[in-house]
Amino acid sequence: MGFPMGYTDGSNGVKMPAIVGRMKTAHTNAVENLVIFGMVVVVAKYQAYEGLEMAARLFCLTRLAHWPLCVSNVPMGRTVAFLSGWMVLAYTMVQMLANMNAVKALGGQEL
Repeated sequence: MGFPMGYTDGSNGVKMPAIVGRMKTAHTNAVENLVIFGMVVVVAKYQAYEGLEMAARLFCLTRLAHWPLCVSNVPMGRTVAFLSGWMVLAYTMVQMLANMNAVKALGGQEL
């Protein structure tokens, strides 16, 4: 038994269109990145990081741009969207670590 519009998983010898494979790859990538994003958000929320809202919005925008760019197979488009999302995560993590070190330097007092 296959998917509704005639698509199958390829186990019965029927080939899927290339776009179906790209959709599956884009979805898998989005799910994998959601886990990392979730961990960063939980830690940032626990530390009361002030830039969390903007970082979350930027990350979501890059992930929303990644899926259609991946499916439409735009050269370098999905790479730029993917790296932009990772740069937002990296920047958020660096800022949180800097905030933790500043709080420790002040003897545990909040900034």
